[in-house]
Amino acid sequence: MFLMVSFISTLVHLFSITYMKGDKYYSRYFALLGLFTFAMQALLLTSNLLIIYIFWELVGFCSYLLIGFWYEKSAAARAAQKAFLFNRVGDIGFLLAVSLVWFSFQTLDIQQITQILVSDTHTNHYLLILLGLGFVLATCGKSAQLPLSVWLPDAMEAPTPVSALIHAATMVAAGIYLLIRVHALLVPEIQLLVVIIGTLTALSAAFSALSQTDIKKVLAYSTVSQLGFMLVATGVGATQVALFHLLTHAFFKAGLFLCAGAIIHALHEQDMRKMGNLRKKMPLIFISYSLCACSLAGIPLFSGFLSKDLILHQSLVWAENHGLLFYLIPVSLFLTSLLTAIYITKQWSLVFLEKKDFLKQPQPKIGGLWQQFSTLPTVYFPILILAIFSLGFAFSINPFLPEKSWLMGGQIPALNHGIAVVSALLAGAGIAIGWWLSKKESSKETGESAAKENFAYKVGLDSFYQKTLVNCSIILSKKLAKFDDAVVDRTVRFAGFGLITIGLLAAWADKYVVDGGVRLSVWAVRKGGQKTKSMQNGKVQSYFAWAMVGMVVLLIFIVYL
Repeated sequence: MFLMVSFISTLVHLFSITYMKGDKYYSRYFALLGLFTFAMQALLLTSNLLIIYIFWELVGFCSYLLIGFWYEKSAAARAAQKAFLFNRVGDIGFLLAVSLVWFSFQTLDIQQITQILVSDTHTNHYLLILLGLGFVLATCGKSAQLPLSVWLPDAMEAPTPVSALIHAATMVAAGIYLLIRVHALLVPEIQLLVVIIGTLTALSAAFSALSQTDIKKVLAYSTVSQLGFMLVATGVGATQVALFHLLTHAFFKAGLFLCAGAIIHALHEQDMRKMGNLRKKMPLIFISYSLCACSLAGIPLFSGFLSKDLILHQSLVWAENHGLLFYLIPVSLFLTSLLTAIYITKQWSLVFLEKKDFLKQPQPKIGGLWQQFSTLPTVYFPILILAIFSLGFAFSINPFLPEKSWLMGGQIPALNHGIAVVSALLAGAGIAIGWWLSKKESSKETGESAAKENFAYKVGLDSFYQKTLVNCSIILSKKLAKFDDAVVDRTVRFAGFGLITIGLLAAWADKYVVDGGVRLSVWAVRKGGQKTKSMQNGKVQSYFAWAMVGMVVLLIFIVYL
């Protein structure tokens, strides 16, 4: 993990030299990016939960500053606030879990806690459930899992290299990493909850990605979906498999984001519908993006195939041991794999391939700044390295056998070849459907005359397919995307209003109660001083009189008490 974070962060820093050149906040950007990397590295290098929590908060703070880096844009400021609030909800769970761990085990060292749990089998079960809920809530906040997943797509307001770092090696990786570290504390009930949350997140995010038109938001929902896969692997007990997918995903997702950043930098545009034919104008980006996209889709010979298929295999083994109803989990994951291939192929086709009606549209113009920078090593070197690491050979001697992985030290279980075949077929079907959808979308303006000539239209298959699968999927995708705005955002705004109200009440109490009490004490002391200062007037007679008064008071006190 430390090696991955350091390596990807270095590549992102290199890419940012060109991407951020000319920005008026250039120095502040690199200061925050370096602090962000430091916080994640420090989080990885300790086994003490309190120190992990401290750097966990620093990671969240840095992400808040980087998401709202261009704070003059209202969208960026809102996205940063949204990410901050949602992460605070998860961090409350982490803080409560750390407190319970201390009072229960009198230590915060994860290794010592694990040894205590192994030696003492009579630990309070309900206590462990509370601990697990706290850690799961923390993971949902940091790794954008339901119901706290909606901040991550909005975080695309950050500079694209920051998005690459958040989605690949720092922010979202921290949540999964924490859950893997504390896996010994997770009782079966919590593990089942983790599996359900991961499955629902993976499936809903994949559907949401289908209806997106922003190139970065498609990748954002893709990250949420892949994190759901990792959560499922953790819940079924395959922590090494979850870590393996976390590592492979980091490389190809960072590559996808940096390629997207290069496209945005060149076109000054993020709407995929306004792109096309970029394979000829940006061949390096086309090749690199294609390799990383194949890895995300789970095509054989690529790293995503190795790790994702292992999760599918482990979920099936887990379902076999739990009963028929639990087969819904692997079935949902297989469906998510199909949807993943669909939306990434659709995106790839819209961005890089020439559309049928392309000549009728104004062709995208490559900015002069990109032509000036596209030959610099700081641009193409990081992208090419990440594309190479999306190949299966980078993680396993045999790209069809994940158990041959040199990186994981032989701790990866063998892959079921039947599952690998089914997964590859689903990826192929997803690519075909995604290609068809992109062609359908790009040729909407050509009318229905050409469509009426094909056989599928004449027999009604095209209409049936459009009304059932395609329309239902798009409607569900749009509803899930709107759920963020209609429900979750309103909840966040209501919570923000409540926090502001509490803040105003606290400010009033601080001004009139706390400060008022201090001012009253000062007034009383001042008045008392003014009244008693006449005792110190320099006259011996006054001193003698006050001494006599004191003696009388003292005698009365002695006699009656």
